[in-house]
Amino acid sequence: NSAAKRFNEDRTPFTLVNIFYKNERRITAEFGVRQFAEARDRFIAGLRSALGGAKLVVKGPSSYDFALLPQTAVHVAERDFKNLRERATSTLRLDIGATLKAFGPEDF
Repeated sequence: NSAAKRFNEDRTPFTLVNIFYKNERRITAEFGVRQFAEARDRFIAGLRSALGGAKLVVKGPSSYDFALLPQTAVHVAERDFKNLRERATSTLRLDIGATLKAFGPEDF
């Protein structure tokens, strides 16, 4: 991808964020698969909005989603995680337990 290429060329940082949902099983058991799926979709939409247009948020095929933050170092991204999570979950009725884990180019 272009973020990795830029890092290799001129050391421009990037952060890949792994997003998982620690309350998925509980919500699915109590409220059903559809309720969790809708909450997850709303979380992803809220995260996209909170990050702005230059960032990429991708819904994964299973319980994991990803965000690519180009030109952002891991330590900078991690400082904003609490605020991002709060903004992305502000409209949710259910606590999906969204957890964000950051990886930088050195992790790959």
